[in-house]
Amino acid sequence: MLAVFRADADLAQGGGHVARCSALARELRRRGCRTALAGRSGSLATVPFVAGAFDEMQPLERGEVDELSVRWPDGCDVAVVDHYGYDARFESSLRPWAHRILAIDDLVDRSHDCDLLLDASLSRASDDYAALVPGHARLLIGPEFALLRPDFSAARSARSPRHFADARLRVLVMFGATDHGGQTELAVAALANSDLPIEIDVVVGPLARSLPALERLAAGARVPVALAVGATDIARRMSAADIGIGGAGTTSWERCCVGLPAMVIVLADNQVHIARGLGAHGAALVLGAMPNVTGACIVDTVRGLIECPDRLRRMSASAAALCDGRGAERVADQIIKELH
Repeated sequence: MLAVFRADADLAQGGGHVARCSALARELRRRGCRTALAGRSGSLATVPFVAGAFDEMQPLERGEVDELSVRWPDGCDVAVVDHYGYDARFESSLRPWAHRILAIDDLVDRSHDCDLLLDASLSRASDDYAALVPGHARLLIGPEFALLRPDFSAARSARSPRHFADARLRVLVMFGATDHGGQTELAVAALANSDLPIEIDVVVGPLARSLPALERLAAGARVPVALAVGATDIARRMSAADIGIGGAGTTSWERCCVGLPAMVIVLADNQVHIARGLGAHGAALVLGAMPNVTGACIVDTVRGLIECPDRLRRMSASAAALCDGRGAERVADQIIKELH
């Protein structure tokens, strides 16, 4: 069985698409499937930690089906398309080459020609896609299908209850590998020079444009700041933190899985729906959309949470109830069922 994933990562869009594909690829590999990532050159450099999920990588110039057919002339068992730039036209062109097609989406803004459609968003309904997918398509909707690496479900099982009563709380700042938009720098600059009783854990990728500024901020901070570049132990870091600050993309489900209360900033249109759902379920505080959130807002919100540990405990419980980290297993089950 061969699964080919069509996804890209770069400085502008970050690595979320490739990261969630890698979680499904790992699960399929565990079941004996060969996996391949077909993406634009530079995708792997943006998120190098995903390399172990795929048996092979195929750089693409255009990303069209003819390039895929040249590399795999016998076709594939399942093509996974996780790309906002593609719709039913591209997926239809894959039909002679791919036995089954899984489309991953969270925008609900275009049609798909697929056999399976995955949208892990909160408060999404199957009816939202009724006019956008073929009648035979199986819909995998909600955070129970969120694609997370297995270390998150393991961390969830092993985690100790958070008490939020330590003299110094740990704040994890993580806005994606590339920090597109500079929100990591904004948050760290505000928190590192505050009088808050915190220590800060910062995670960015090696290609983040804000990296030099973050190194300077960490060196001159008033509070302890640990800067991790290209870290792969994200589940452990989220488990060790008391408050998470980041976007409302794929990492939302990682934070929820380990019960990490979050402050989220909307970084792109596709995150609006997720942010609203997290806020409505009490799993996160939505600060607003980039670039309208200020450093002062971040500091004031952290201060308010530190002063209300009961609220942090409620947020942690609400977050953990949303996602158990086993979505990749469930999606793999559905793929196997579809193929047989």
